[in-house]
Formats: sequence, C-alpha cells, structure tokens
Amino acid sequence: MGSMSTEAFLALGVTLITLTALLVIVRIVFNTHKAHLFFLEDGLAVAALCFLITKFTLLYASALEAASSKISSLKTLQLEVAFHFMGAAAMWTSKASILVLLIRLFGTKKWLRTTSFIAMFTSLVVFIVCVILAALACSQPIRTRWHSEAETRFLVSACFSRANVTSIVRGGVAIALDLVILILPLPIIYELDLPPSRKIGLFLVFSVGLFVLATGIASLYFKISSEGFSTDWPSRIGTTIDCSIAIMVGCVPALYGAWHTYVEKSSPFSKVRSVFSSFSSSVWHKFHLESGSHSRSHQSNGSSQQHTIHIYKPDTV
Repeated sequence: MGSMSTEAFLALGVTLITLTALLVIVRIVFNTHKAHLFFLEDGLAVAALCFLITKFTLLYASALEAASSKISSLKTLQLEVAFHFMGAAAMWTSKASILVLLIRLFGTKKWLRTTSFIAMFTSLVVFIVCVILAALACSQPIRTRWHSEAETRFLVSACFSRANVTSIVRGGVAIALDLVILILPLPIIYELDLPPSRKIGLFLVFSVGLFVLATGIASLYFKISSEGFSTDWPSRIGTTIDCSIAIMVGCVPALYGAWHTYVEKSSPFSKVRSVFSSFSSSVWHKFHLESGSHSRSHQSNGSSQQHTIHIYKPDTV
C-alpha cells in the first residue's frame, strides 16, 4: 500500500485500535460504577469500535489483495463495497457518541439539543446516500460476471474513482460535525458560575475536539489527493485514525472524572504528590537560603570595600 508495508500498516492499525479499546473500557467501567448506568453514548462508542475493527480488517484484507500477484477484481470490489459500509458506520457512530454525550451533559439548553439532533440526522442521511451510491458504482461487475478481465479491471478503476467522490463528501460532512462538536459546549462552559481555574480545565477537556478536527482535515486531504487509487494508503488509514481519535475524544470526560475520582484520591498518588511537594519545597527552601546567604555576603563585601576606601582616603589626600 503505497510506501507503507502491510506489516507497518497492520502494526499502526492494531496499536490505534488497542488504545481506543482500552479507553472505551475505562469509560464504561467508570460510568457504570459511578452512575450505575450504561449510557446511550457508551453504546454508540462500543458500536463505533466494532465497526472500526471490522473496517480495518477489511482494509487489511484489501491491502493483502492489492499486494498479491494474483489479484481478484471481483473480490477487490466486494471488499470495497463492504469497506465503505463499515467506514461510514464507524465514522457516524463515533461522532454521534460525542453529540449524545453533549446532549446528556448540557441538554437543558434547547438550542444545543436541537443543533445536535439536526447534525446527527443530516449526517446520517448524507452518509447513507453516499454509501448507497458507492455500492451502486461498484456493484455492476459483481452482478455481471461475464465481463472480460480487462473490462472488469476498468470497472474496478471506475469503482474506486466514484467511491472516492462519495468518501470526499462524507469527509466534508464529518469535518462539519467536528466543528459542531468543538463549538457547541464552549458558550455553555463560559456561562457557568465556576472559578476561572475550573473553567479553564473544562475548556481544555472539550477542546480535545481539535484533534478530531485536525485528523478529519488530514483524512479529507489525502482522499482528495489520492484521486481514488486504492493503493494510496494515507487516504484509507486516515479514516481509521479519524474514527479512533473521535472515539477516544468521547472518552475524555469519563477519563477526566476517573482521574479526579480515583487516581487523585488514591493512597499511592497522595504519597507521590506528598513526596514531590516535600522535595520541591526543600529545593526551594535551600535555593532561598543560598540566595539569601549570597546576598548577605555580597552586601558584607560591599560594606567592607566602602570601609576600606573610607579609611585610606585621608592618607591619599
């Protein structure tokens, strides 16, 4: 796949998915233990993870097929159709899980609920239409198996090109969703009656959506630059990274809560913080004493010099 070997491609994907799965597990454990509930956004995150795993498996199979000396055009097309279905499902559920989370946290604001529902419904319709168009573009040689190999290869190329157009549309809609996710909570956090430090902390928690926006833009750029060539790996792995980051970002509030609830209050963390505080205090105290000693020594030297000048000055006159 392009300049990346299939082994490196597999290692990158497995690492991303493993990290994503660990964060989803922490999120679910914290929510079920703290609130004793399995929230809708948790279910969407699990669904997004399952779709992402399936999508990456199909993508890896497609990479092996492309690297094979005996390429089956029909198998390639089947993988392409399944890949687009799973990719669209993973992308929508990963973004929808964040919007549902925002509705649960800030749902008292009617404008936020309305905006979130419109964004989810509109993007779902666009994604479904794009997937159907991609499937239709790639289904003709599957239905008519009597095409010659040369004709089938031409249809495969046309399938990749047309399906890539639908991927670009989906990528553009995904970026719009990322912008909505990033902007929605900011005015509400600004209006909260909280100390500035808490507000800054909340702003930082929800500003991690910038990472989703950045990966979405990068993924769209690679889709546009690839011009529909399936062997251009950045256009394919970009969607995987985008979905992984979106799922992980949806886990950040739960991770933030778990940190403050369990880690900061735990005995080992308290001991480490106490040791670090004592160490920093002793270093600062020592530095303060040395600075004071140096200052007093400097003043003493200065006064002795002034005294010497005062003693010997009459002799020079």
